[in-house]
Amino acid sequence: MRVTKVRQFGGLLLAFFICVLINLLALDISYRFDLTTEEIYSLSSKASQVLEAIDQPVHIVFAYDVRSRAQRDSVRTLRNIAKKSNFVSIELFDPVLEPALAEANGIRFSGSGLFRSDDRQVLFDDPTEVGFINALVRVTSPNLGLLCFSDGHLESNPYSLHSHDHSEAAMTGHNHSTGGRPISLHERHGMGIARESLEHLGFAVEQRVLLKDKDSLEGCSALIIASPLTPFESREIKNLKKYIEKAGRVLFLLEPDANAGLEELLREFDIEFSGIRIKDPEKHFWADAFTPAMSNYPRHRVTRNLPLTFFPGVGELRPSGSSVDRNLRTEVILATSSNSVLDDKPEDAKSRAIGIITKDLDSGSVLLVLGDGDFATNSYFDQLGNGALFLNLVSELSQSHGAIDLLPRQYKEGRLSLSSGQLNIVFLTNILMGPLLLLAVGFFIWKKRK
Repeated sequence: MRVTKVRQFGGLLLAFFICVLINLLALDISYRFDLTTEEIYSLSSKASQVLEAIDQPVHIVFAYDVRSRAQRDSVRTLRNIAKKSNFVSIELFDPVLEPALAEANGIRFSGSGLFRSDDRQVLFDDPTEVGFINALVRVTSPNLGLLCFSDGHLESNPYSLHSHDHSEAAMTGHNHSTGGRPISLHERHGMGIARESLEHLGFAVEQRVLLKDKDSLEGCSALIIASPLTPFESREIKNLKKYIEKAGRVLFLLEPDANAGLEELLREFDIEFSGIRIKDPEKHFWADAFTPAMSNYPRHRVTRNLPLTFFPGVGELRPSGSSVDRNLRTEVILATSSNSVLDDKPEDAKSRAIGIITKDLDSGSVLLVLGDGDFATNSYFDQLGNGALFLNLVSELSQSHGAIDLLPRQYKEGRLSLSSGQLNIVFLTNILMGPLLLLAVGFFIWKKRK
């Protein structure tokens, strides 16, 4: 009797140690069988191709909330990426528990992170397979080309770290609200943070004076005209047209109350800039209705998965409908709420465009126009989604978005259709057979004990 109990205890102890060993092994060995039709728990073939081409170390820092199922899915995707490539390593943390680590990496909220390779880094806030692969392509790509900033019209300076906040603006007279004085012509907000971010992505950056000569834009993969405050001369506009006609790509960041003399050029490309400030009483940042904010965007890859962005003093844009000789495609990519009004027409409330992209389908030229440039200056670049929006605009313009066209995984609803005969079989096996089997086993045990 004692020997039997010892054997039973030994068997239980052995079973316990076997269970402990299996669980310890499970910590190091994690494997899933993806039996879904769309293989939604596996990397896509295109993502796998990108990972197989990686030949340099990439470290990914990702902040996630362990309570969020979606972000746990993002972690699973990252782990799949790291398993697929020996060059990719990941670092996961909760920004609430480790705020110092988030600050050190420039990460502002959970669900975002940083890709780092050599001296290049890419911040991302799209925790999906598309977002991860896109960031991976951008951080490992060679030099993405030359970005040229126009100079000579008091544009925002890409080499300046000058900035100001609204309290400073009130004291200096530089104000974005209706009660303030017009923009001072000597004021030049810096875009040094934006320029550094572009260089981290692999762009080269230069300033160019369009008046210099007819080839002043030679070698520029894209041109950025950031908040010009004085008019362009006819010779400059001629050089600009010449650049655009040769499949040129231009980002116009315009300012209300500033006459840059570009209205006629823009109308040729189906864009009209009124120069009148927009007031949005419904959706705005701070307590300033003249700083429209938005988190719901027209459908476009530039604004996909962007958090809230805001625009301190923005002018209205609209498709002009005046181009008849060009094969153009015009899209609104940024728009205010339906309660927005113009500075001088407070009774006319409706949604108003503040960002438009126009593509010449014949020449391949692209014009991206925003009615504000302050959002990308040093004062606001690191706030919410402003910096991400600016980088997305430049990526779209320069065609450096890499895997941005990688399609999101499609989830199909699966349905099981059964005939009446099959339904009867399901009823018999699941509804009747189970209880009957239990009754039979119980009866057998009762009969044996009796």
